[in-house]
Amino acid sequence: MSLYKAENFEKVIKRIQGKIDALHIKTGECLSGEATAAFEDRHNVRLPPAYRVFLKKVGNGCGHMFEKYTTVTGCREIPEAKQDRKAAKRIGQYRISQKALYYADGTYIPLADISEVKVETMTVTTKGCCGVVLNAPALTFMAGGAKRRIMTDSEKQTGKIYEAVTGHPLERKAIS
Repeated sequence: MSLYKAENFEKVIKRIQGKIDALHIKTGECLSGEATAAFEDRHNVRLPPAYRVFLKKVGNGCGHMFEKYTTVTGCREIPEAKQDRKAAKRIGQYRISQKALYYADGTYIPLADISEVKVETMTVTTKGCCGVVLNAPALTFMAGGAKRRIMTDSEKQTGKIYEAVTGHPLERKAIS
């Protein structure tokens, strides 16, 4: 199910293009309807209509953004972050090394800049007809003078990240 109605696609695409232009992001080339259909046939899938419009009007991703490897605002840079991230252990959507916690977009928090780690439950409300409320495990870090929050897929994943960041195992009762 699409988050946007088909009649709003153009408006949403213009908003996305405005943000891309403002941030000077270079996207991959736009794909023709034929190229998208060929991909769908080759992989026996049907992409959502909104994504098909995105590929046609905005472009085919921005893979180069993952090469930036920059620290989150307020934190110190670490040398050779790109190599460190490649060697880092994957835990869910994150990577963790002895030096940093890496987000999927290539930004990172140096572990030396983390002054506090708190385990929480994050409440997320889904959109759509049902508006389901989900509780998900999360970690909040104080780093670079600001709070940074990450949502995890499970209590087990939360425990692994907590231990990698703090060097101590997470006690079961700590997840609330």
